[in-house]
Amino acid sequence: MNRKLTEADIRATWDALTRRQGRATGRQVRAALRTQFGVAGSTSRVFALCRQWNAEAAEARSSEPALHARIRELEAELAKAQAAKAAALERALLAEEREIRHQDHWANEIHELRQVVAKLSSKPFPT
Repeated sequence: MNRKLTEADIRATWDALTRRQGRATGRQVRAALRTQFGVAGSTSRVFALCRQWNAEAAEARSSEPALHARIRELEAELAKAQAAKAAALERALLAEEREIRHQDHWANEIHELRQVVAKLSSKPFPT
């Protein structure tokens, strides 16, 4: 029976080999496919996929240090932004508290003045 291997089958085998060995050649993948599925797949197809995936993996490995550096940089920026946010929130709460005290002070002052005016207006003016 002629069985066509899917790209997912080949990729799963390639992934398993690269996890075990770090890199997988086309021959290794075909041998593993033959063991696992009983068929090795087309040489040109398997080799082309292995070349593509090995190149992608190499590119990912080469960009890892730069990626990790960028991640650390972004984490530092995030920490700064969170600290700035906390400081701004603290300032806002303090300003709100001051504004409430200010409003309360003048509300009490106006209340006292109204009481004085009410007391004075209830007394007849001296003649």
